[in-house]
Amino acid sequence: MGCTNLRAMALVKLGRKIEAEEAIGAALKKAPEDEYAHANMGWTLLEQNEPDKAMEHFREALRLNPEMDWARAGIIEAMKSRYFLYRIMLNWFLWMQKLQQKAQWGVIIGAYIGFRLLSGFADDHPEWSPWLQPLLIAYIAFALMTWVASPLFNLVLRTSKFGRLALSEHQIRSSTWVGVCVLSGIVLVAGYFVTGSAPLLGCALASMLLIPPLGQIYSCQEGWPRATLSLITIALGFLAVIVVASSFGSYFIDGNLSRGLRGIAGLFFTPLLYGSIAAQFLTNALVSVSPKRGTDTGKMVWIIGGSVLAVAALAIVAFIALVIVVGVQDAS
Repeated sequence: MGCTNLRAMALVKLGRKIEAEEAIGAALKKAPEDEYAHANMGWTLLEQNEPDKAMEHFREALRLNPEMDWARAGIIEAMKSRYFLYRIMLNWFLWMQKLQQKAQWGVIIGAYIGFRLLSGFADDHPEWSPWLQPLLIAYIAFALMTWVASPLFNLVLRTSKFGRLALSEHQIRSSTWVGVCVLSGIVLVAGYFVTGSAPLLGCALASMLLIPPLGQIYSCQEGWPRATLSLITIALGFLAVIVVASSFGSYFIDGNLSRGLRGIAGLFFTPLLYGSIAAQFLTNALVSVSPKRGTDTGKMVWIIGGSVLAVAALAIVAFIALVIVVGVQDAS
């Protein structure tokens, strides 16, 4: 990569987009077959909200170097940026990437503290609530989108032939998992409106809570970071299965056993909810971690973490079985 390309990348990082575009344009005049210059220009145009022009340069970069992952990633982002909502999220992601890690955490934690303060103020001063509630809802919606935007729009890309070809195997797999959760949530919400059964709404929420961790697994580097998030996602999935199964069971069964199953659903929904939220903060940390080369700590994490999860799962199953047995005995 030439000095001009490095300078252009630095200018983009500093937010000096016009200077970066001029520098890359000069580089392309000198070397029109430079794949790095084309990829650089693509990302610069993408930051200027010009996805179609960016796409041309990313395609040219891939023509010159079909193995260039940076250009392939740019094509995917450019395709998703054609959707207004994702364009907003991409601008946020690109802005955050320019910050140092401590500054990123400062923004995330600061925003959360601000949300909590405003929420408390709204509770203490109801007269301000109509003005503050839209702001609080907007924060929650934006925070959720930062967690799920990428896999959700990858799912949208799969509706086009070129999108399917551009996505990697990991992105396709991740979007499939997310799609299953989204479809399950939609079906369960529809069931709630048809039947009026509150447990179905809880099941829908349990399904939706799995979307963020499922969508971020492959954002982590291979090794112990990905293994850690995978185990956390499996644990959350296990809790979700318990919530869904208990909720459905309580709908079809009457008496003490039904109340016991509802109690189980409520008991395990709480760690599912807070665990899903905590997993996002942990994901933010894991994504930035690069495991040392030559170390195989991923297998160790799977062995130790998997063993702990297995023991915990057996204990939970035994507890649920005990509740069911007691409920059956009371019913008889």
